[in-house]
Amino acid sequence: MTDKTLIDMSTLTLAQAKAGHVALWDWLAKTGCRDKAAWPGWAEYTQVAINHCFACEVSYVGRCYHDCPVVWPGRGGCYKTVDGNGAILSQWEDADDIDTRRALAAQIRDLLWKEE
Repeated sequence: MTDKTLIDMSTLTLAQAKAGHVALWDWLAKTGCRDKAAWPGWAEYTQVAINHCFACEVSYVGRCYHDCPVVWPGRGGCYKTVDGNGAILSQWEDADDIDTRRALAAQIRDLLWKEE
């Protein structure tokens, strides 16, 4: 067995955060799991990301809605759009149907990041 160096959350780069985001949401899209904490990929990091979210981890200053590197649909954040409707993350969390959860997770996985 070889020792694997863990990715340090305290020095997480934007590129590492995006890669983690894609890997996490790809797993959620494939499994339909509704628990981000259950992702086996967390074992590759020194700790779990804030809110189990790589975007929050690199932008969290108490106002991630304004500083989030992910371009969320609806000109809002992950939970609410500008008009107050539930955004894609809240839809994913509320989805009872596994196929809907998988589809929403795939959409979240594929979202652009502001630096792109």
